[in-house]
Amino acid sequence: MVCIAAGCSYVTHATLFNNTGDKIEVEWQSKKALIAASDHAEIDYVISSTLEARVSGGNCEYLYRVSVELRNYRPDRKLDRGIQIQVEKDFSIDLLPTDYAGDAPATSALLLQREGFPLHPVSRKCL
Repeated sequence: MVCIAAGCSYVTHATLFNNTGDKIEVEWQSKKALIAASDHAEIDYVISSTLEARVSGGNCEYLYRVSVELRNYRPDRKLDRGIQIQVEKDFSIDLLPTDYAGDAPATSALLLQREGFPLHPVSRKCL
């Protein structure tokens, strides 16, 4: 709690699943990752006061302001996947259970309904 009150930041990792049906490029904390359809990649999840992310798919780029406080969400250390999130076909971002062990995107029945999730883009630019 001291870190949150003081406004500092720290890095944890996350696993991002792509359930859009097409490849996406993700820019998360100034690092980029290309994720094939129905695949996943590890990304850094920096806990700070503001977190912005960009996801590009098809001919559009989506900008998100990400909720960084995940109360009562404790990643499973045995899985070593960190925070598990998933980009959906409508480009919303959902939170997955801490114990999700699949290698492909999760079904909608497994998505968690938590404060701040699903995330929706704050803007969209298309060519």
